[in-house]
Amino acid sequence: MWSQRDLSIVGKINIVKTLALSKLAFICSVMNTPKDFCKEVNKIAFDFIWNNKPTKIKKTTLIKQKTVGGLDMKDFTLFDKALKLNWVKRLCSDSDAPWQYIPKLLLAGVGGTGLLKRNYDYNLLDLDNHLPAFYKQIIFYWQDIATAIPKNTNEVLSQPIWNNRFLTVNKKMVFFLIGIKRK
Repeated sequence: MWSQRDLSIVGKINIVKTLALSKLAFICSVMNTPKDFCKEVNKIAFDFIWNNKPTKIKKTTLIKQKTVGGLDMKDFTLFDKALKLNWVKRLCSDSDAPWQYIPKLLLAGVGGTGLLKRNYDYNLLDLDNHLPAFYKQIIFYWQDIATAIPKNTNEVLSQPIWNNRFLTVNKKMVFFLIGIKRK
């Protein structure tokens, strides 16, 4: 319906952001996003903006903020990552809110929320079937921005022992379980 109207690029971007992406924001912030879903959303959004014709402006220019010469379009892949990464702040807070009991219990099998404060490697984690895909996705995205390679001796010595990708036993990171009984 909106593609029938003669809208400017800025108008189409506003339509995409207010009517399409806003509806997906809540769902993606609380559920696992399938692998190709973000690519498909981006394809549909950018096809709408360009009326299924070749692009006239680079995608990187479109998604830049207006203050630096862009048009402030949202890249849904980055938007989805930001929604997921916002959970790290919530889960690592000192609050004792009842909603945190289940996620913290689920994460206890991989080192608890302390994992999110470590230099871990997603591929070395023992993410068994008890951890829902949503939390696996959060852990995967967090690794992209939170882990770093130590550059000097002081950084190496300041690394925690638990859930450290540089300290492994049988190609698995080690962590200390406190008060958790495993079968």
